[in-house]
Formats: sequence, structure tokens, C-alpha cells
Amino acid sequence: MCGRKLMILACVLFCLETKAQTNDLSFEQQYELVQKVDMNYSSMPERIKEIDQLLASGKITRKSYIADLYAMQAGSLIALHKNKLWEYTENKPDSGTQKILTEIYDLYNKAVDTCTGCTPKYIFKRYEFEAGYDFLESKTEADLQQLKTFGYKPDKEGISAGLTYSHSKRSDYIGIEFGAASFYTPVYQLLSRDPDTGVEEVVDDNIAPICFHVFVAGFNKNISRQGYEVWLSPMQMTSPLMINVTKFGFSEHYISGQKPLWFYRPEIGLGWGAFSVNWGYSIYLKKDTRKDYSYSSFTARVSFPFYNYFKK
Repeated sequence: MCGRKLMILACVLFCLETKAQTNDLSFEQQYELVQKVDMNYSSMPERIKEIDQLLASGKITRKSYIADLYAMQAGSLIALHKNKLWEYTENKPDSGTQKILTEIYDLYNKAVDTCTGCTPKYIFKRYEFEAGYDFLESKTEADLQQLKTFGYKPDKEGISAGLTYSHSKRSDYIGIEFGAASFYTPVYQLLSRDPDTGVEEVVDDNIAPICFHVFVAGFNKNISRQGYEVWLSPMQMTSPLMINVTKFGFSEHYISGQKPLWFYRPEIGLGWGAFSVNWGYSIYLKKDTRKDYSYSSFTARVSFPFYNYFKK
């Protein structure tokens, strides 16, 4: 009888020791397990099963790793059902698709709740998913407002307007320009903090403002002499580099009565946000005027999207 009790006690102690060893993995060992699962892209159903097993095993104790697994699981479900989900990018989903969406949201919510210090990281992952679906607009906007409190700045898109001042050895111009479609990415840094180590992680950032315009038109008035310019360009970048190699236009000659002369003017320079400066060279297309009237110029510009007509 005594021997039987000792055997039972030994079994209990062995189980407790095994469990303790299972839950006593170092952060490095836990990281290796998480990465091993994360690298399995051969089969989404298999990947989902492995993540479930790892979460249920109790081997992962670091909160940020547990949250990572929940986010991986959400990403795996999105990849597994992407064709079905894309059928409802604009329309309201059916009951089957809604069930998948609910499961995805539950996983993202678990990630956010598990790693409170990592909140921006997982809200951002959820926001990236939501942004692809029009019927999730209200949820997208709610997550965007939260991300803004952590330093995130969304892109601006819309019509742009700008003011310019140009100087050359011949004359000075002031002008206006409009872009039919402009895109601006501001400078920002979205940080997340690991609650177990206190280490900050950059979730997403942009170190230099990017500004790009499509279908740009401008009008420049000569303020030194009589005359004006009208120009068009299919595309123009103004930040962080100012590049326009598709600029064509015509100018009224300084002498009254002269017919307008067509020119090609490539421009290159530097920019930061709404501000840019550039050097350009005007090449007149009419051969008999090219030698006398082609010239270089310097331009300072303020140009920025001011009306977001893309937003529904």
C-alpha cells in the first residue's frame, strides 16, 4: 500500500515538474517557437492549427508573443478566406463571411487586450485590414482616431493648389498651380512598448514627407515685363525631391504682338512637405527662337492637397 502511494506521489511530482519546465522557457526559446510557426506559409489550415496548439500548450508566457500569435491567427484567416472576403470589399457580407470577420476581429481584440503596452501595434494591424473594405468604414475611422493619439498620421489625397515665385536673368514670375490628384504622406512615428521588457518598437513610420501630384496645370504672370506663361504636366513630385520632367507650356513673348512660344522645361530640386525649390531650364521648341530665348530659372513653391474628394 505504501509503495503504491509513493508511485502516485512520484507521478504527480513528475507531472508538476514537466509542467514547470514547459512554462519555464526563456524569452529566446519562446521567440524561436513563435518564429517557427510564423514562417510556415505552405498551408494556411496547417498554420492555423499550429498556432492554436502553441497557444493551448502554455509554453508562451510573454504577453507580446501571445499577442503576436493572435495577430498571426487573424492574418492566417484573412489569407485563407481572401477570395471570399474580396467579394465584399464594397457590399455588406453574407452571414458566412460575417462569421469569418467576427472571428478575425475577436483575434485582433485578444491581441490588443493581451498586450496593453503594445496596443498601437495591433490596432494598426487591424486598421490595415479594415482599410481594404468599404463596409468597414466606421470601424476603420474609429481605429484611425485611436492611432492618431499614438502619433500616426494618415496620407492626404485630393486636389492640390500651389503658389510659386520664379526668377531668371530675364524676368521674375509669380504663379499659381493646381493638381487634379495629389498624394501626401507626412512624417510620423508609431511606437509600441513591450510590457515585459519595456523596449519600444517602431510599428510604422515615415522619415521624410512625400508629395506627388498628377495632371498639374499652372499660370505664371511676368512681374518684370509684359507677358505670361501657361503650362501643363502629367506628373510632378515636390517632396522630398522636386522632379518634373514632363512640363510643357507656352509663353507670351515680351514684345507686344509676338505670338506665344511653346517650351519644354525640365525641373529638379529639393522639397520638404508643402515647400520646394528647384532649378529648371526652358527649351523653346521653335528653332529660330531657341538660341535667344532658352534660359535657366529658379523657383520656390508652396503646394499642398487641400480638398480630399477621395473620402466617401
